[in-house]
Amino acid sequence: LDTIPRPLMDRMEVIRLSGYISEEKVNIARKHLIPKQLEKNGLTKSHIRFSRESLRTIIEGYAREAGVRRLEQKIGAISRKAAVRILEDETQTPIQIGQNQVEEFLGKPDFRDEKPLSGVGVVTGLAWTSMGGATLDVEAAFYATGKPHLSLTGKLGDVMKESAEIAYHYVLGQCNELGGDLSRIEDKSIHLHVPEGATP
Repeated sequence: LDTIPRPLMDRMEVIRLSGYISEEKVNIARKHLIPKQLEKNGLTKSHIRFSRESLRTIIEGYAREAGVRRLEQKIGAISRKAAVRILEDETQTPIQIGQNQVEEFLGKPDFRDEKPLSGVGVVTGLAWTSMGGATLDVEAAFYATGKPHLSLTGKLGDVMKESAEIAYHYVLGQCNELGGDLSRIEDKSIHLHVPEGATP
C-alpha cells in the first residue's frame, strides 16, 4: 500500500483479509484438499482416511501458515507414501491416518509448542508472524566488563537489533532523569539473547 499515492488511497476502500483459523483449514482439507490429493495419487476414500485430529496435528506441527498450500503438500506427501505402502506391502485398506500416524508418515514436526522459559532475566515478548502472532522469550544477562556494552545474539532481524540498540542508548542517556543510578550500569555489559526472533 505504500506505493499507492495518498489521493488515490483516499478514494479506495482497503479490504484486509485474515488467514484461516485451524477449524476452517480442517474443513477445507476434508472438502477440497484430501479429495484432490487422493485423485492425484490414484487413491480413493476406501484406501486412506484422515481423522480430524490428524489434520489438526498437520496444521499445528507441519503447516503453520495463513493459507493452506503447505497443508495440501503434506496431505499429498502422506497420500503418496500410503500409495507406495499399498502397492508394495499390500497393506490392509483403508489406511487410517490418526494423530499418532502423522509423525510416522511426515517425520519430526517442524513446529513444536515449547514451554516458555521463566526465571530471573527472562521476559516474554510479543511478535508478529504470518500466522497472526506469537510469543517469544527474551533472555538478559548483566555482568561487569569495565565499560558499557550491549551484546545481541539469537535469531534477530535488523529491526529488532535497531530497537534494542535504541532502547539501550536511551536508558544510558536518560538514566538519571528516569530515577536510576548511572554509576550502577556504566561499567557493565548487557547481553540479550532471543532464541526465536521475529518482528516485534
